[in-house]
Amino acid sequence: MLQTWIFLNQRQFWTQPRIEAFLGSVSDEQMLCLDLDGNEQWNSERLKYGHGPYMIADGMIFTAGDFLETEKVIALDLAGRFLWETPNGDAWLRSSPGARATPTWDDGKLYHMNPVGRLASFDARTGRELWALNL
Repeated sequence: MLQTWIFLNQRQFWTQPRIEAFLGSVSDEQMLCLDLDGNEQWNSERLKYGHGPYMIADGMIFTAGDFLETEKVIALDLAGRFLWETPNGDAWLRSSPGARATPTWDDGKLYHMNPVGRLASFDARTGRELWALNL
């Protein structure tokens, strides 16, 4: 997967046209996977507005995002195929909507805090909620 930090320290790369192309090339409802040569490997249009950064662990890709009024944790396989989604409380409905935290994986469990302070643990293979706590 191409990650933006690869080019952060190379100012000559980030010309205005490249910045506009990078920021405008993928919709808010799509995840695009490119190889290191910039060739599209796959894309997923299952994600909704305001998805956050991605976590890759145990052969899966995890992210979170807004689905109308609900924040959801989402899992894809490494080929971009949808595996599961599960709610984690309310989405952020005020200014600057979107996920605020990246799901974190440890020993087959996924941890995620939604934008309004709900911390939950999920089975990483199935998305089944194991516990939740409102902070």
